[in-house]
Amino acid sequence: MYRLYAWLGKTAYWAGLPLLRIILRRTNRAYVLLVSDGSVLMVKNLLGDGRWALPGGGMHANESPRDAIVRECAEELGFSPEAGTLKPVTAGTWKTHRLGFAFYIYCAGTEPIVPKVGGIEITEARWVKFSELTNRTTSAEILEAIGNATL
Repeated sequence: MYRLYAWLGKTAYWAGLPLLRIILRRTNRAYVLLVSDGSVLMVKNLLGDGRWALPGGGMHANESPRDAIVRECAEELGFSPEAGTLKPVTAGTWKTHRLGFAFYIYCAGTEPIVPKVGGIEITEARWVKFSELTNRTTSAEILEAIGNATL
C-alpha cells in the first residue's frame, strides 16, 4: 500500500512541477548539513525525484534560516539541532528542476543521531558517507555545499 502512495505522490509531483515552479519561487528555504564521522544525514522526500536531499524546508514569514532548520528537523526527524551550533555554508538560488527558489544551507557537527521519520513528507532518513554522494544520488547544490562546509 505504501508503494502505491509513493507512486501517486511522485506522479503528482512531476505532473504539478510547473505549478510548483511558480509557488516555490516565492519562498525562501533553509537546509542543514548534519555531519558525523565522514557522513551527512540525508533524507528522501515523498514528492522528490528519489535522490538524497538535506533536511529542511520552507521558511515562514519573518523566520530566520536557523529557526526554520530547527523547526523543520523537529517536524521531519523528531529532533532539533541547537540554533547556536549552526554555521552558514552557502546561499543562492536552487537550479535543480528549474525551481529557482532562494535557499540557505547551514552545517553542524553532531553525534550520529537516529532520526525518527514521521509524517508522510519524508520516506527515508539515514547517514550517508560523503563518498556515496554523486550527481546521480543528490543535487549539484548539495554537493557544492558539502565542498564548502567547514566544521
